Amino acid sequence: MSMVFTIAIAILIFFIIITVHELGHYLAARYFKMRVYEFSLGIGPRFFKKVLKDGTLFSLKVLPIGGSVQLGEDYDDEKDNPAAFRNKPVWQRMIVIVAGAVFNLVLGLIACIVLEATNGEELVWTPKIHSFREDAVSNQMLREGDEILQINGASIRSSFDFYYSIFMSEPNEPFTFLVKRDGDKLSLEGVEFNTIQDNDGETRVLPDIIMVGEPKNAMNVMTGAFGLFSEMSIMIMRSLYDIITGTHGITELAGPVGVVNIIDQSVSSVIETSETVSEAFSAGLTRALWFFALISINVGVFNLLPIPALDGARLVFFVVELIRRKPIRENIEGMIHFFGFAALMLLMLVVTFNDIWRVATNN
Repeated sequence: MSMVFTIAIAILIFFIIITVHELGHYLAARYFKMRVYEFSLGIGPRFFKKVLKDGTLFSLKVLPIGGSVQLGEDYDDEKDNPAAFRNKPVWQRMIVIVAGAVFNLVLGLIACIVLEATNGEELVWTPKIHSFREDAVSNQMLREGDEILQINGASIRSSFDFYYSIFMSEPNEPFTFLVKRDGDKLSLEGVEFNTIQDNDGETRVLPDIIMVGEPKNAMNVMTGAFGLFSEMSIMIMRSLYDIITGTHGITELAGPVGVVNIIDQSVSSVIETSETVSEAFSAGLTRALWFFALISINVGVFNLLPIPALDGARLVFFVVELIRRKPIRENIEGMIHFFGFAALMLLMLVVTFNDIWRVATNN
């Protein structure tokens, strides 16, 4: 697929996700009748601006990445304004701050619903066992008709949950399944699967189960979408935990350049294996929508982390204000956010350099 087309799609994805994030802040602020100075989309010089009925300056900027909602928190002339952000109750300020991330999570859920409803499959695959593949070994303990409830303690709500739990596991380690069989719940220890070596020479677990498919309806589409949403969220949080604990290093992170490259390779692979133009279009759209959901959920989760300069850190300061019954000094909070922002920018530079290096060296 053309890299120019991929970049355009990636920019559109990021622009929509950022717009929804900033819209969350803006709508929450206006709901509480807070003064909003500017609602801007993009970065750089303005090429369009309009004053809205509520007095907010809406502006579009030349580079379609980034955005902001200016609430005038640091404006000295706002000290006596009852509509100022700083003069509103703490709980209202907390809602405004988390609204952006919440809107991203809701957007990710909506994308999962659309994905589940329009993925080209006539059936919704459930976590219930229909049959086993010819060389299966898991049928030594599992049975046709078993409904899988948990794998190694993790809840299984959809076929995506099942396959993700299997693929992300360590090879040659037996599983503990909780299944519903003939109306009874059974705990099965030591369930095993075959393994396979991928193109990189790594050994991976090979699921040998065929799931039961049900005709699509509103209920099972929503159930599948919530399962996909929850598993994406868990996958993101696990990845963040692995980075924090050192399991994965900074070199394994992907920034915007890396994301564009991953989308290009992934979508191109499904298009190349499609037999018709309509099949290629449908497969490419499905994969792009999957990335859209993942990135939106990622932005929502990441922004809620208690890292200086992110919404999660501001939320922590508001919690401290609730406990102390007075805010932390503005210069102290500002200094913490400044160093946090500088650290994030440095991290972004390192990640972008690694992305470019991987693309250039085809690694």
